[in-house]
Amino acid sequence: MSGIDYYKIIFLDIDGVLNSSGTTDLVENIFSLSKLNLLQDLVLSLGEKTIIVVISDRRLYKAERDNINKVFNEYKFAYTYLSIERTHKSRSDEIIDFISQIKNLEYRFVILDDIDFGYSKDAKLSSCFCMMGISGLTKEECEKIKAILLG
Repeated sequence: MSGIDYYKIIFLDIDGVLNSSGTTDLVENIFSLSKLNLLQDLVLSLGEKTIIVVISDRRLYKAERDNINKVFNEYKFAYTYLSIERTHKSRSDEIIDFISQIKNLEYRFVILDDIDFGYSKDAKLSSCFCMMGISGLTKEECEKIKAILLG
């Protein structure tokens, strides 16, 4: 993977992706331990220049960000937030705006969400949108994500 010299951006929702209905192995009352481990394996398999951009509405609340920071720092994820306040009416518009601000960098991206916030209606976003099923992040989804990000 070291020959890949572009950034891999994972736009990450949390509810429905890193937890799901009936989750019992919760960390910080948010994250499924098994889903966190899957995400960690995915990030490691993608190699350097992999960045998580948190798109979950949990980013809008300081206490929630504190929990995310604690766990993501523990897992040593490279991450940032889409924003810490709502900047557009839809998440898809916020992602489009985020992408438009990336200058002079080669990148590929994927959107992990359990709800279609307009992603499928936008040509640039639809091919990179991984709609999570009722189980959230799975090994099968991780393979799809790798195919999108690694080509």
